[in-house]
Amino acid sequence: MTKYISLFGATTTDTQVQVVKENQVIIGIGAGASRKRYVVYKVEHTARGYVYHMVDTETKEISQIGRASCRERV
Repeated sequence: MTKYISLFGATTTDTQVQVVKENQVIIGIGAGASRKRYVVYKVEHTARGYVYHMVDTETKEISQIGRASCRERV
């Protein structure tokens, strides 16, 4: 089990805890308060934690993020 601690946000992230389910719509808030909506179509559990596979509802772009680094897109 891996835990990441944010010194600036005073939060703890546990990579072994699933926080999103398949077919769930999530909203990502980016720079300039831009918002993107994603549908999670697949959830994988790896040795490093959970990986969420998503589709952007507007552009149909496929992306994935790991739970340990939610802001990182692969």
